[in-house]
Amino acid sequence: ENPGPDFRKLWIPLVLVMAVVIPALFFRGCGSDGREDKPEDELGSTRYRLPEVEADRERPSLLKHWFFSRRARETAAKTADGAAAGLAGDAAHTAAGLAQTQRKLSPEVQRLMEQVAESENADDMPGARKILLHLLTRRDAEEIRAFIERKIGALNTAMAFGDRAMPEKTRHKVAAGEVIGRLALRYGNTADYILRVNGIDRPERLRVGREIWVLQNPVFELTIFKRAKKAVLTLNGQFFKSYEVILGKPEQIASGSYAIKSRIKDLGGSAQARPSGPAAPGESGTCELVLSPGAAMTGLGAVSLHGANDEFSFSQPPVERSARFRNADIEEVFLLMRAGATVNFTE
Repeated sequence: ENPGPDFRKLWIPLVLVMAVVIPALFFRGCGSDGREDKPEDELGSTRYRLPEVEADRERPSLLKHWFFSRRARETAAKTADGAAAGLAGDAAHTAAGLAQTQRKLSPEVQRLMEQVAESENADDMPGARKILLHLLTRRDAEEIRAFIERKIGALNTAMAFGDRAMPEKTRHKVAAGEVIGRLALRYGNTADYILRVNGIDRPERLRVGREIWVLQNPVFELTIFKRAKKAVLTLNGQFFKSYEVILGKPEQIASGSYAIKSRIKDLGGSAQARPSGPAAPGESGTCELVLSPGAAMTGLGAVSLHGANDEFSFSQPPVERSARFRNADIEEVFLLMRAGATVNFTE
């Protein structure tokens, strides 16, 4: 007749226990982990701990996860909106600048620029270059002179070093007994240029009967403007390309005309590979042009034109009486200019 325990009386303690345990589990980890940062020294400075390391030690918290996830989404949205606004602002600024420049140009210059675009679309590089060279002579095109020079330089590089026709280039059919050195002398080229433009890795691989590209007795002249830190290369008296240069103590390089005395390549940072060049080993890139002063400049030493091993080296001041080019630029000049070619220094 004993009815046994009445479990209905236990629901009140059970509800109380659940009311305490569930919130404790939910908010677990929200508080401090009980550790204190100890001072490193007598000044009381504490050691900084990386957030990634700290996050691995924390206990999970549903509330913190929800809160920080929401804040991260809001931050990402604001960042995206800011980036989009910045891009839109940059694009608008660029478009406004182009439109403003366009408005400053005379109708004739605008017409000539349209002809340049038409020539380029028709793959007529010589035609585009001819118009651009004419634009260089116009005073009303000074606003876009730097752009014109870059365009001419890019066109000249593509034509001179590519498998394409160019007014200054011609085709030569190799006859029996002809070698690279003699062809270079005959056409006024460097042997390195003939090898490069025709994709010949070694002189002995020149085949009889093959047609090769050569420049038709070109006259290259380089002028270095010391204050502007700029070198301008001309071909037969016309603008060919411009390069940025860094000079070592410009005041020690006398203005006037110099001649290329020697051409040194494959330097490899070795002093033995470049006995006559004033540039220091390890900073002269892959090739060097050593200049001797003209007859009227007596008592002056040699001047070096050389490259740089990297962009950081290019930006550093070179040694005295030298001009540093970017390595790709000096290699280009090296391929085009023969020994005896003229190099001018001017203020």
